[in-house]
Amino acid sequence: MEDLRASLHVKAEAGGSAKASGGILGHLHMPHLPGLHVNAHAPDVKLDLNLSVPDLKLGVGCLPIKPELTGIELSAIRPMFVWRNAVNGYLYIQILYTLTKLRIPDIVGKGPKLVKQIAIDAHVNEEFLYRILHVAATMWGIFKETAEFTFENTELSLFLSESHHISIYNLVLLEGGVYYQAFGSFLETIKTGKPKASLSLGAPSFLDFYSNNPEFSLNFSIGSTNVSLVLSPLLLQALDVDKVQTIVDIGGGQGSLLLDILAQHPNINEGINFELPFVIENNLKLTNRKLPAQNGRV
Repeated sequence: MEDLRASLHVKAEAGGSAKASGGILGHLHMPHLPGLHVNAHAPDVKLDLNLSVPDLKLGVGCLPIKPELTGIELSAIRPMFVWRNAVNGYLYIQILYTLTKLRIPDIVGKGPKLVKQIAIDAHVNEEFLYRILHVAATMWGIFKETAEFTFENTELSLFLSESHHISIYNLVLLEGGVYYQAFGSFLETIKTGKPKASLSLGAPSFLDFYSNNPEFSLNFSIGSTNVSLVLSPLLLQALDVDKVQTIVDIGGGQGSLLLDILAQHPNINEGINFELPFVIENNLKLTNRKLPAQNGRV
């Protein structure tokens, strides 16, 4: 059985009591409450609470946990948390999409920064911004709540910035935007056996939407390239092209992988990036990594 992990946020209230809220979805993380030690064990899935805070009261959701209890068995309720995690996927991608679209990592900057100021700079509602920052911080470690209503960037949150050297900015906008919308027709696709994404996107076909939506095309190209930048070193180790003279990348996007192959294998005389006309046209507009001539090899 997989390790049961939990993500609970503990906030002290008046009278020396506290409440814990959150879902058993991430690792147990309670930095705001010194003296509270929590251990999750596998494979028998037990949750041990060792409390040294006087008069502490805990609640997971609406269920109270008595401080004197230890070794609480969670095996019976684990499936519900697994399913809850799965069906809440729509919420998680929209939280990430919203934080990325608003460029919150860039607004937070070198931080820490109060939510009030972040909300002012992002032109959004302070209360609701706090809610999604809190979820991102406690569940995934994307941002860190250093004090009440105060957040700073983490290594993970910086990936959402467009300026990060391995940015997933465009990829998140792609997944949480057009792809999220397109999968609204997934049931019809399964029923008919034909792609029905165009129903949700309001276009004759997905390709028509792709070719006539510059923002989507841009996010797709840059997002795919950033994935290639991470994966290409591994792919290059596996490729056996020492005797190859011409190499063609079908649907090569910006040609990132092709460039890396040519750079590592001078024996290849010619590299061809075979793409749709509007993709090639978009490549000429991009500034992050245009296809260089490679001495006439591309």
